[in-house]
Amino acid sequence: MRLVALLVAWLALAAPALAHTASRSFSAWTIDGARVEGVGETDARRVTQLSSILPQKDYADLLGAHAADRVHVMQAGVRCAASAPSPQPAEIGMVRVAMSFTCPRPLTEAPPTLDVRLFEGVSPGHIHYVRVDGGEPLEAAIRAAQPTLTLSGPAGPSSVRGVIVSGAG
Repeated sequence: MRLVALLVAWLALAAPALAHTASRSFSAWTIDGARVEGVGETDARRVTQLSSILPQKDYADLLGAHAADRVHVMQAGVRCAASAPSPQPAEIGMVRVAMSFTCPRPLTEAPPTLDVRLFEGVSPGHIHYVRVDGGEPLEAAIRAAQPTLTLSGPAGPSSVRGVIVSGAG
């Protein structure tokens, strides 16, 4: 009986450690003229997956380097110029970076395409959720099989709101 009680106690304590967490993220962007700006946020646990493929030790540096390599904005098949991701203040346990892209033409002339390949290679089932507000409302999920999404908008500036958030769930 004592052995059964120990086994039950061990399983109760071990279950959370053995649990698998879904790999997902969320994003939002502001679109104005020829500029697309976004803020990305992820939980620190998810960023630790990147430490095996990127040499940076700081979580914001890890996420920034990964996002710079894996998040792009395209316009008419041309990659929009990107500024280096910059760390932003975040809640405890979270990591946040801001990104900015400048496209060759106004976005009302040619809608931008968002290309997101976050955690590719370290989390094969990663899903990136996109919410677009302003213009034509849109919510979509980006997966490895289809990593791009065209952000069609109105005749004027539009905004895409949210943050890149990757976490358990």
